Amino acid sequence: MALPLLTGSEPAYAVSKNTNGTITVELKEFRDADQLEQDLKDLGVTADVTYLKPYTKCQNDRGTLVGGRYDTPEEWRKSAHYKVARPGPKGFVIDPRYVGKGQTVALEFTENPKGPVKSQLKASVIQGAVKPCVPVQDPTQLG
Repeated sequence: MALPLLTGSEPAYAVSKNTNGTITVELKEFRDADQLEQDLKDLGVTADVTYLKPYTKCQNDRGTLVGGRYDTPEEWRKSAHYKVARPGPKGFVIDPRYVGKGQTVALEFTENPKGPVKSQLKASVIQGAVKPCVPVQDPTQLG
C-alpha cells in the first residue's frame, strides 16, 4: 500500500507498509510535514515531523525520552530511539514496535547540500507531548 501525497507535479514523499509491519518512507522533497504525520498516523504511528535547514538541528529538550537518557553510544544503539527509524534502500524504515501508547516518534530531517548524503535523520521516541522544535546551529555539521 503506497500513500503518496499528490500536490503539484511530483509527490513530496511516498509511504508504504511492509509485510513485516514496518513502514517505509521515501522522501523526495522537504515539504508537507503535516500530511506525512497524518499518513503515518493512519498507519498506526504518531509522529512529529520537522524539516530543518542545513547546519541546524532542533534544540535537545523536546520532551521526556522513553527510557531516559543515554550517555554512551552503546546505550544509544540499544535504545528505541536508535531502532525506531533506520535507513532503508528507498529512504528510511519506521518500526512501530518501538512507539508505544501515548508516545510519539519525533523525526528531524536536516538538509545536507554539500555531503554525499542529501539529508540526515534524527529520531527520538517521546513519552507524552512533544515540544515544538526550536532550530539551533549544529556544530557537528559546520565544516
